[in-house]
Amino acid sequence: MPESQVPHFNLWTDPWITLERLDGGAERLGLAETLRRAHEFATLYDPSPLVVAGIHRLLTAIAQAICNPQRVSNLEALWRVGQFPADQIAAFGAQYADRFDLFSETVPFFQSSDLPLHPTKADKVKSVSVLTAETSRITALQHYRHGRIMDEQFCPECAAKGLLTISPFISIGGSGFRPSINGIPPLYVFPGGPTFFHSLTASLLLPRFQPAARSKEDVPWWIHNPVVRTGEVETVGYLHSLTFPARRVRLHPQLLDGACTRCDAPLTWGIRTIIFEMGESRRKDAPMWIDPFVAYRVGKERPVAVRLQPDKALWREFAALFLMPLPESKAPMLRPQVLEQIAAMNLADDLHIYPVRCIGARTDQAKVLEWVDIGFDIPPSVLREADIAYHISQALKFSEDCEYEIGRVFQKYFRGKSTKSERHKRLKMQMRESYWSALAEPFRLYVLALGAIEIPAARAPETGRWADTVVATALQAFQQAADSVGDDAASLRQRVQGEDRCRFVLNVKRKKFQIGSNSGKE
Repeated sequence: MPESQVPHFNLWTDPWITLERLDGGAERLGLAETLRRAHEFATLYDPSPLVVAGIHRLLTAIAQAICNPQRVSNLEALWRVGQFPADQIAAFGAQYADRFDLFSETVPFFQSSDLPLHPTKADKVKSVSVLTAETSRITALQHYRHGRIMDEQFCPECAAKGLLTISPFISIGGSGFRPSINGIPPLYVFPGGPTFFHSLTASLLLPRFQPAARSKEDVPWWIHNPVVRTGEVETVGYLHSLTFPARRVRLHPQLLDGACTRCDAPLTWGIRTIIFEMGESRRKDAPMWIDPFVAYRVGKERPVAVRLQPDKALWREFAALFLMPLPESKAPMLRPQVLEQIAAMNLADDLHIYPVRCIGARTDQAKVLEWVDIGFDIPPSVLREADIAYHISQALKFSEDCEYEIGRVFQKYFRGKSTKSERHKRLKMQMRESYWSALAEPFRLYVLALGAIEIPAARAPETGRWADTVVATALQAFQQAADSVGDDAASLRQRVQGEDRCRFVLNVKRKKFQIGSNSGKE
């Protein structure tokens, strides 16, 4: 192919990242300008939150390499300056910009240069749709787009975004295809701030908050050799983990008419086929990798990452995601180290509310079943005070206990027989969904109220109001479900008896909860 016909798309300079301006508008920039002007924007934007997470982790890796903070004073000084050093960004670009060319013959971005730029007859090519969860393919659910997989054609921007979802979200993909460094995709927690610069700065980690299993010999993508097929790596550095190449990929650019089937942008050069093979993985006996943007439950054998669970609202994981570990906890949690660092440094103390963004996908083997992109507003005191952590943990446990009680009472009085049993089962499920949905906003207000109270002894009234809200919400959910059981004489009698019993057990639970909260013990 003549040189004039060789496509070039360099992610370092060409615009492909959409950012939301502080005034609400949007702008598209390359990596260099995104870092240089990060203080001018509020956040990243993409229709797929998985892409947002992938871009954030890439930018974090680059910013970490550029700034390389070693001491608390380094991060504090950067936070006060309010923008990344333009000269250091330019120096990084002068050294590594060529590694961000999507179609380079020798060093293509996040691809293997030993695979051909143009496929041969012997190559087992796949549709470019395998790069994204929301487009059509045989082996995965289709979120909001349907069509024939070989009709998919991506613009360079969308292909690059798909590549960046591999490291954080690629899961098991059939025989021989292992997941990425974090295993089954976990829930990722990204710190926020007044600007996108503050979000990235809060994502930069001092050495003591980086994974203990990391190697000092680090090979992030911009200095990485071609990915070896099904290659187990002996060691992984921290920046390597943020750009972990779990698949061997090669894009096949073509001159195409029409538009990108993902973003509808007009095409000149596009991608319809790729090579997509197993890439790197860690040894099965390697030490546990603790990603600093992931929360973990500390089990008997090894920590287990917090992941999305079906039919469980994300706010119910608040304790695991955000609260400091409590010594007396029967189920120890390990919140993300990125939040541990923020709490230890008091970086967010100048903010009344600290914003945090949670992004995750729930998968079943190769299928992406759902994803979430949810923000939380957290008072800084909630991140670092044990007393607040205790109150919130107990409040969540109390709400779980009340859900159990209304389910138990409903089962006792409305068990149902033969044809009614399935209907009663559905009513019970709807009762629980209604209960948790109604508690979401009160819980948010409860957390904000606790964070605004400086004197620990003054927090008891707020906890009492939370208990009253939970009991009232549980009773209302029970009554709504009971009202749908039926209006015959037997059903009416069951409703009255069930409501009386429900009211009694909920009040007993409330008294025990309030006694425990006031005494500081369960």
